[in-house]
Amino acid sequence: MIDLFCYAIIENTVIDLTPLCQEAAEVRVEPKPIVLEAFNLDRQGFFSGRVRNNTLDPIRRLELHFESYDKDGKFLESGTFHSDLDILEPGQTSGFKWFAADDATDVRIVNYTWD
Repeated sequence: MIDLFCYAIIENTVIDLTPLCQEAAEVRVEPKPIVLEAFNLDRQGFFSGRVRNNTLDPIRRLELHFESYDKDGKFLESGTFHSDLDILEPGQTSGFKWFAADDATDVRIVNYTWD
C-alpha cells in the first residue's frame, strides 16, 4: 500500500481524498502492445511510419486502422492496412506505407488488431 494524503478544498473545507488517491495509485498501467515509433504524411498523400511489437509473443498480420481529416478537421475517411512484415517478433519493428484521401492533412492511427 502507498501512503498518500490527497485532499481538496471546497468552500474553505478540507475534504480528505486519501482513499481515492491510494486506489488510483495502485492501478497498474500495462505497456501498449504496439508502439508507433515514427509517422509521416508526405505531400503526395502517402503516410508512412514504423511500429514495434512490444509484447513477448510474435504478432501475425498486424492490421492498422486509420482515420483522415482535412485542414478544417472534417472527417474524410477511415480504413485499414497491414504492416510490411507479416510476422513481428517480440521487439521487432516493421514499416508501413499507405495512401490517404486527396485532401487529407491529418492522419491518425486509431486502433490495431492482429491474428
